[in-house]
Amino acid sequence: MFRETESHSGKHRARRGEVNKFQRWSKYREGHGLPPWAPDSRAALDEGEIYDMPGNTLMSSKTLRQWADEYCASPKYLKEFTYRKIVYGWDFEQVTSRVKSLVRTSLTSNPFHLLLSPSSNYHIHVSLRHDATKIHVRPSNKFSRLLSKTWLKVILWILLIYPFIWLFKRFHRMGGGRWEVCGGAWAITRYEPFTPTLVPTEEEAGSKQPPPGYDESQSAPEAQNSRLKVTRDGRRVVRQGITEEEWFAKWEGTILRAVRQGYQSNRPVTQPWLLP
Repeated sequence: MFRETESHSGKHRARRGEVNKFQRWSKYREGHGLPPWAPDSRAALDEGEIYDMPGNTLMSSKTLRQWADEYCASPKYLKEFTYRKIVYGWDFEQVTSRVKSLVRTSLTSNPFHLLLSPSSNYHIHVSLRHDATKIHVRPSNKFSRLLSKTWLKVILWILLIYPFIWLFKRFHRMGGGRWEVCGGAWAITRYEPFTPTLVPTEEEAGSKQPPPGYDESQSAPEAQNSRLKVTRDGRRVVRQGITEEEWFAKWEGTILRAVRQGYQSNRPVTQPWLLP
């Protein structure tokens, strides 16, 4: 079993340099909230952002159905098809850095905390955890189903049987194979091509319209203008979704309050200012 890469010229065995380059780019891409189809080139990015334009999209060499058909046609006993679920649109490294800075500022500004522990002794760890991000599909045979049980794997390791199974899976042509080629992506925020709305006629303007909601902090034109942006090549795009700045402004007070109160709980806080 070895890694392969496929392009328009065909399929070939991936070299170590290609694998390392892909892994570095994947780590950078996921940390900075870029979509999985973003090109592996800083020059293709517009000020660190990727827009949902056809020219900024890398296309797969096959469709999901074609990859699934290839997987099903393989006669390997321990093959595995992995479907990844990815969230993009936010610079997660920037979010964790800002939250960590906010927590540190709250601790150092509290004389009670400084009295118990100097600021130099603080070790602040902030992480964003994504759960249930992979779906694994395995063949319907007894061998594969047995190896899916963790307790059985532990017993096989204790009996020194699993190393032989690993060698079979790794090197035998009928052993194992992994298809890590497909997935889905969901945007927290993204930029789409802007399509201006038509100017209403006198009859439409004179018709009765419902008043704006009281929870709107901006009028409709102001809110729309704040979401518009012009790319370097002159295209107008509009932002959809909530940005990191908007989220941080919404949750900043809750984070400060939780730090000052020493709040600890296994239950997540789903709404700002709703600490028990």
